[in-house]
Amino acid sequence: MSNAYELAARAVFDDPNISRAAVYLPPAGDDVPCRVIVQAGAGSIQTSNMPVFSNKGRALEVLASVLTPTQGGVFQIGDDAWRVEGDPTYSGPNMLVWRCNTRLVET
Repeated sequence: MSNAYELAARAVFDDPNISRAAVYLPPAGDDVPCRVIVQAGAGSIQTSNMPVFSNKGRALEVLASVLTPTQGGVFQIGDDAWRVEGDPTYSGPNMLVWRCNTRLVET
């Protein structure tokens, strides 16, 4: 049975105005269709007093009930592929969401 946090999280991820359709390609195993929330600004690099932003990095969030991302996995969003860098971490109330730092896969 779902609690209020789970229902709210699902509603946010089901909203096409907030999340985007994606396919997760794990390092091993089957592809998993999912919805992700894309956080801009994950590609900032601190240099002296001023951060420099890059469009090659993003933080992506995905429901933990849908999949468990791992380092090296790839989220395909439209024509872009985003590789998970480092270990994903839980975020949000009751740890219902995985947060992944990703880097754009250059083709």
